[in-house]
Amino acid sequence: MVGDEMRRGIYGGQKRRLTKGEMVVGPTKALFMDEISIGLDSSTAYQIVCCLQQLVHITDATILISLLQPAPEAFELFDDIILMAEGKVVY
Repeated sequence: MVGDEMRRGIYGGQKRRLTKGEMVVGPTKALFMDEISIGLDSSTAYQIVCCLQQLVHITDATILISLLQPAPEAFELFDDIILMAEGKVVY
């Protein structure tokens, strides 16, 4: 637990990064992450995806990530990309 009634602890963006860190600790071979960039600036979102890419290549894990409006430079970090619109695969 981070913070309490008397101390704020960490702010929202830090809590989201901490949660993502908690998800990757342990012997996980598959992670499913939904909209992990919500509430984060594009630089932080890019850093998180970059770290997840390194995790995948080091541990031979699989990560499925959904992102809303990712930065263009984030696309090159993924091995495979599926672009969807209105529930249908368009690319």
